[in-house]
Amino acid sequence: MTMRPIQAIFGSLAIATMLSVGCSSVQPQASVSPTSGVAPSAPVPQAEPQTDAGDGSRVTSPSPAPKPPTPVAQALGTPLPIEQMAIAGIPLQAPESAVRQRFGEPLSQVDEDWACCGMVRTLGYAPDTTIKLLESLDGSTFEVFSFRTRNPDLATRAGIRVGDSHQTLLQTYGPPDGIREEEGCTLLFYGVPNEYAAALWFKLEGDLQSDPSRNRIVEIGYDAQLT
Repeated sequence: MTMRPIQAIFGSLAIATMLSVGCSSVQPQASVSPTSGVAPSAPVPQAEPQTDAGDGSRVTSPSPAPKPPTPVAQALGTPLPIEQMAIAGIPLQAPESAVRQRFGEPLSQVDEDWACCGMVRTLGYAPDTTIKLLESLDGSTFEVFSFRTRNPDLATRAGIRVGDSHQTLLQTYGPPDGIREEEGCTLLFYGVPNEYAAALWFKLEGDLQSDPSRNRIVEIGYDAQLT
Protein backbone atom coordinates (compact mmCIF):
# COMPACT_ATOMS: atom_id res chain seq x y z
CA MET A 1 0.00 0.00 0.00
CA THR A 2 1.41 3.42 -0.96
CA MET A 3 0.35 6.54 0.93
CA ARG A 4 1.24 10.19 0.38
CA PRO A 5 3.02 12.41 2.96
CA ILE A 6 0.49 13.65 5.48
CA GLN A 7 1.47 17.34 5.33
CA ALA A 8 0.03 17.78 1.85
CA ILE A 9 -3.23 16.15 2.87
CA PHE A 10 -3.85 18.25 5.97
CA GLY A 11 -2.74 21.45 4.26
CA SER A 12 -5.72 21.36 1.92
CA LEU A 13 -8.18 19.40 4.08
CA ALA A 14 -8.11 16.81 1.33
CA ILE A 15 -8.86 13.99 3.76
CA ALA A 16 -12.10 15.68 4.77
CA THR A 17 -12.96 16.16 1.11
CA MET A 18 -11.95 12.58 0.33
CA LEU A 19 -14.48 11.30 2.86
CA SER A 20 -17.34 13.05 1.02
CA VAL A 21 -19.93 12.03 3.58
CA GLY A 22 -23.08 13.90 4.54
CA CYS A 23 -24.80 13.84 7.94
CA SER A 24 -28.12 12.43 6.78
CA SER A 25 -27.07 9.21 5.09
CA VAL A 26 -24.27 7.22 3.50
CA GLN A 27 -24.79 6.72 -0.22
CA PRO A 28 -24.57 3.12 -1.52
CA GLN A 29 -22.50 2.11 -4.52
CA ALA A 30 -24.56 1.28 -7.56
CA SER A 31 -23.00 -2.16 -7.89
CA VAL A 32 -24.11 -3.28 -4.40
CA SER A 33 -27.56 -4.83 -4.10
CA PRO A 34 -30.06 -2.55 -2.27
CA THR A 35 -31.37 -5.61 -0.43
CA SER A 36 -28.07 -6.26 1.30
CA GLY A 37 -29.03 -4.19 4.34
CA VAL A 38 -25.72 -2.31 4.22
CA ALA A 39 -25.26 1.36 3.48
CA PRO A 40 -21.72 1.54 2.06
CA SER A 41 -19.84 4.81 1.94
CA ALA A 42 -19.65 7.15 -1.01
CA PRO A 43 -16.75 5.92 -3.17
CA VAL A 44 -13.83 8.03 -4.27
CA PRO A 45 -14.35 8.59 -8.02
CA GLN A 46 -12.22 6.04 -9.83
CA ALA A 47 -12.40 3.60 -12.71
CA GLU A 48 -15.63 1.68 -13.31
CA PRO A 49 -15.95 -1.67 -11.47
CA GLN A 50 -14.73 -4.67 -13.42
CA THR A 51 -15.94 -7.61 -11.35
CA ASP A 52 -18.45 -8.21 -8.56
CA ALA A 53 -18.57 -11.05 -6.04
CA GLY A 54 -21.63 -12.49 -4.24
CA ASP A 55 -23.05 -11.82 -0.78
CA GLY A 56 -22.19 -13.77 2.37
CA SER A 57 -24.32 -14.62 5.37
CA ARG A 58 -25.03 -12.15 8.16
CA VAL A 59 -23.01 -12.50 11.34
CA THR A 60 -24.24 -10.89 14.55
CA SER A 61 -21.72 -10.06 17.27
CA PRO A 62 -22.77 -9.55 20.90
CA SER A 63 -22.78 -5.95 22.08
CA PRO A 64 -19.80 -5.24 24.34
CA ALA A 65 -20.44 -3.60 27.69
CA PRO A 66 -19.75 0.17 27.60
CA LYS A 67 -16.34 1.13 28.99
CA PRO A 68 -15.11 4.55 30.13
CA PRO A 69 -12.89 6.26 27.54
CA THR A 70 -9.15 5.85 27.82
CA PRO A 71 -7.41 9.23 27.39
CA VAL A 72 -5.01 9.47 24.45
CA ALA A 73 -2.01 11.73 25.09
CA GLN A 74 -2.15 14.38 22.36
CA ALA A 75 -1.64 18.13 22.09
CA LEU A 76 -2.90 20.44 19.36
CA GLY A 77 -0.94 19.75 16.20
CA THR A 78 0.55 16.52 17.57
CA PRO A 79 -0.01 13.50 15.28
CA LEU A 80 -2.17 10.67 16.58
CA PRO A 81 -0.09 7.57 17.41
CA ILE A 82 -0.36 5.03 14.59
CA GLU A 83 -1.47 2.31 17.02
CA GLN A 84 -4.65 4.34 17.64
CA MET A 85 -5.68 4.00 13.98
CA ALA A 86 -8.08 1.09 14.58
CA ILE A 87 -11.80 0.38 14.98
CA ALA A 88 -13.26 -2.82 16.43
CA GLY A 89 -9.75 -4.24 16.67
CA ILE A 90 -9.11 -3.77 12.93
CA PRO A 91 -6.12 -1.44 12.37
CA LEU A 92 -5.01 0.35 9.23
CA GLN A 93 -3.33 -2.18 6.85
CA ALA A 94 -4.87 -5.21 8.58
CA PRO A 95 -5.11 -8.22 6.22
CA GLU A 96 -8.46 -9.41 4.90
CA SER A 97 -8.17 -12.57 7.01
CA ALA A 98 -8.29 -10.46 10.19
CA VAL A 99 -11.45 -8.70 8.98
CA ARG A 100 -13.22 -11.98 8.19
CA GLN A 101 -12.10 -13.52 11.46
CA ARG A 102 -13.56 -10.56 13.36
CA PHE A 103 -16.79 -10.05 11.40
CA GLY A 104 -17.34 -13.27 9.44
CA GLU A 105 -18.60 -13.39 5.88
CA PRO A 106 -19.78 -10.00 4.57
CA LEU A 107 -23.28 -9.20 3.40
CA SER A 108 -21.77 -7.77 0.23
CA GLN A 109 -18.44 -7.78 -1.58
CA VAL A 110 -17.43 -5.61 -4.53
CA ASP A 111 -14.06 -5.80 -6.34
CA GLU A 112 -13.02 -2.78 -8.42
CA ASP A 113 -9.95 -1.90 -10.45
CA TRP A 114 -9.01 1.64 -9.38
CA ALA A 115 -6.87 3.49 -11.92
CA CYS A 116 -4.73 5.05 -9.18
CA CYS A 117 -3.62 1.96 -7.34
CA GLY A 118 -5.04 -1.40 -8.45
CA MET A 119 -7.69 -3.77 -7.13
CA VAL A 120 -9.85 -2.52 -4.27
CA ARG A 121 -12.25 -4.80 -2.37
CA THR A 122 -15.22 -3.34 -0.50
CA LEU A 123 -16.82 -5.48 2.22
CA GLY A 124 -20.22 -4.51 3.62
CA TYR A 125 -21.45 -5.55 7.05
CA ALA A 126 -24.62 -4.71 8.97
CA PRO A 127 -25.45 -2.36 10.44
CA ASP A 128 -23.90 0.33 8.26
CA THR A 129 -20.27 -0.82 8.30
CA THR A 130 -18.05 -0.62 5.21
CA ILE A 131 -14.42 -1.73 4.98
CA LYS A 132 -12.22 -1.09 1.93
CA LEU A 133 -9.07 -3.08 1.23
CA LEU A 134 -6.29 -2.70 -1.34
CA GLU A 135 -4.65 -5.71 -2.99
CA SER A 136 -1.09 -6.21 -1.76
CA LEU A 137 1.80 -5.83 -4.21
CA ASP A 138 2.41 -9.57 -4.36
CA GLY A 139 -1.32 -10.28 -4.81
CA SER A 140 -1.42 -12.59 -1.78
CA THR A 141 -3.99 -10.63 0.22
CA PHE A 142 -5.98 -7.40 0.56
CA GLU A 143 -5.12 -4.82 3.25
CA VAL A 144 -7.47 -2.37 4.97
CA PHE A 145 -7.15 1.30 4.07
CA SER A 146 -10.66 2.56 4.88
CA PHE A 147 -13.15 1.74 7.65
CA ARG A 148 -16.41 3.50 8.45
CA THR A 149 -19.37 2.56 10.60
CA ARG A 150 -22.56 3.79 12.25
CA ASN A 151 -22.70 0.73 14.51
CA PRO A 152 -22.62 1.83 18.19
CA ASP A 153 -21.20 -1.57 19.19
CA LEU A 154 -17.90 -0.85 17.42
CA ALA A 155 -15.36 1.36 19.19
CA THR A 156 -11.98 2.89 18.52
CA ARG A 157 -8.98 1.60 20.44
CA ALA A 158 -9.50 4.40 22.98
CA GLY A 159 -13.14 3.41 23.50
CA ILE A 160 -15.00 6.07 21.48
CA ARG A 161 -18.10 4.90 19.59
CA VAL A 162 -21.22 6.16 17.79
CA GLY A 163 -23.51 7.89 20.30
CA ASP A 164 -20.73 9.43 22.39
CA SER A 165 -20.75 13.19 22.94
CA HIS A 166 -18.40 15.82 21.58
CA GLN A 167 -17.19 16.44 25.13
CA THR A 168 -16.29 12.77 25.60
CA LEU A 169 -14.44 12.80 22.28
CA LEU A 170 -12.36 15.83 23.27
CA GLN A 171 -11.64 14.41 26.72
CA THR A 172 -10.29 11.29 25.05
CA TYR A 173 -8.41 12.57 21.98
CA GLY A 174 -7.92 16.26 22.68
CA PRO A 175 -8.23 18.98 20.01
CA PRO A 176 -8.54 17.64 16.45
CA ASP A 177 -6.05 18.31 13.66
CA GLY A 178 -8.86 19.44 11.38
CA ILE A 179 -12.55 20.42 11.48
CA ARG A 180 -15.01 20.61 8.61
CA GLU A 181 -18.68 21.62 8.89
CA GLU A 182 -21.10 20.67 6.16
CA GLU A 183 -24.75 19.75 5.65
CA GLY A 184 -25.79 19.82 9.28
CA CYS A 185 -22.85 17.88 10.65
CA THR A 186 -19.27 18.43 11.79
CA LEU A 187 -16.33 16.26 10.83
CA LEU A 188 -13.36 16.12 13.21
CA PHE A 189 -10.22 14.27 12.16
CA TYR A 190 -6.97 13.25 13.82
CA GLY A 191 -3.85 12.58 11.78
CA VAL A 192 -1.23 9.87 12.19
CA PRO A 193 2.57 10.32 11.90
CA ASN A 194 4.15 11.96 8.87
CA GLU A 195 4.91 8.78 6.94
CA TYR A 196 1.17 8.19 6.50
CA ALA A 197 -1.49 10.28 4.77
CA ALA A 198 -4.34 9.03 6.91
CA ALA A 199 -6.80 10.18 9.56
CA LEU A 200 -9.11 8.79 12.20
CA TRP A 201 -12.34 10.79 11.92
CA PHE A 202 -15.59 11.37 13.77
CA LYS A 203 -18.78 12.78 12.32
CA LEU A 204 -21.01 14.67 14.77
CA GLU A 205 -24.60 15.77 14.31
CA GLY A 206 -25.10 19.54 14.27
CA ASP A 207 -22.56 22.34 14.35
CA LEU A 208 -20.25 22.93 17.31
CA GLN A 209 -21.29 26.54 17.92
CA SER A 210 -25.07 26.88 18.00
CA ASP A 211 -26.39 23.44 18.94
CA PRO A 212 -24.14 21.71 21.50
CA SER A 213 -26.95 19.49 22.79
CA ARG A 214 -27.02 17.63 19.46
CA ASN A 215 -23.29 17.09 19.17
CA ARG A 216 -23.33 13.31 19.32
CA ILE A 217 -21.15 11.13 17.14
CA VAL A 218 -23.18 9.58 14.30
CA GLU A 219 -20.34 7.90 12.37
CA ILE A 220 -16.69 6.99 12.90
CA GLY A 221 -13.99 5.82 10.53
CA TYR A 222 -10.49 6.11 9.18
CA ASP A 223 -9.09 6.55 5.70
CA ALA A 224 -5.66 6.45 4.10
CA GLN A 225 -4.87 8.31 0.87
CA LEU A 226 -3.79 5.95 -1.89
CA THR A 227 -1.46 6.75 -4.79
